[in-house]
Amino acid sequence: MAEKPKRPFAVTCLAALVLTFTGMQILRAWAMLSNWDFLSDLPLSVPPIFFVVSGLFWGGLGLWLLRGVWIGKAWAPKWTAWTAIGFAAFGLLDRAILQAKGPQNVTWPFDSFLAITLLALVFAGLALPRVRAYFGADHE
Repeated sequence: MAEKPKRPFAVTCLAALVLTFTGMQILRAWAMLSNWDFLSDLPLSVPPIFFVVSGLFWGGLGLWLLRGVWIGKAWAPKWTAWTAIGFAAFGLLDRAILQAKGPQNVTWPFDSFLAITLLALVFAGLALPRVRAYFGADHE
């Protein structure tokens, strides 16, 4: 069995990106739980439990994915790609459907551009030969 290649810098950057978004989702769930009484009294379009459950879901999925990316599991690139697409779609749909209409909606072009740019970076990083070798794509 061949020795596992050293972790490429692109994988470290990808892990940092996953960790950042995972931390944001866990923080989202914690903030909702710690301010539950206040948020329950607000006229929100969805109940606060939606934000808690979605934050815990994406946070848990992110922690699992982070482990796979960091140690170079063979399933990690495919799951990273699909999770990135799902997370971007969820975020954009969440804003488009659930966010109250108002002046804060003017940032949707930037949000869309940022989501597409981050997706492109994830897919470009996963396509690098050293990254593919790290995850074992060249050894299957």
